[in-house]
Amino acid sequence: MGSGNALADYAHTLAKAIDAHCPATNFPIRGYAIVSTSTQSCIDAINSGNKITDVIAWLHLNTNQAWNGKLQCAGFVQALSLGIGKQLPNNPNSLQQDYGHNVSGYRWYAAGTQTIQPGDIPLWNTHIAVVVSIPSPGHFTVAEANGGSGTVGEETYITGDEYGLHYLGFLRKDSSIL
Repeated sequence: MGSGNALADYAHTLAKAIDAHCPATNFPIRGYAIVSTSTQSCIDAINSGNKITDVIAWLHLNTNQAWNGKLQCAGFVQALSLGIGKQLPNNPNSLQQDYGHNVSGYRWYAAGTQTIQPGDIPLWNTHIAVVVSIPSPGHFTVAEANGGSGTVGEETYITGDEYGLHYLGFLRKDSSIL
């Protein structure tokens, strides 16, 4: 893909690797794969580079500790940040609630205040993901996990509310902080 952003590129690579190794599903759209306690051995076959052992261990941990035994969106984003060596705070079950306020090394932008770009971490009232590309103005494609189903893949959203999700804004790595 090659967006030029390490997090966006890693998110795209890992989502595609999971899709290639894990059981396929067409939910929520075609091109998603399922990661749950019963299918998670599929992620052990992935070899996608940076810190992969830590990333796979984190995906297993999040899946095993999830309330429903399925990979959660917050755990997936945590694994992605770990994969590029920019680990987010270790509380993946409350990322959506906590991240809009204060995350070390990241700056928060409320919906409508800045233009989202690859590598940003959009937040909704009950969801979190990583932007991998901008296909057109007002739209962004994310790599995501859907905790209710344990599915992993890429989908395009609008910079607004949809699918019953309330779009809050996004986090961006603060380049002024090294």
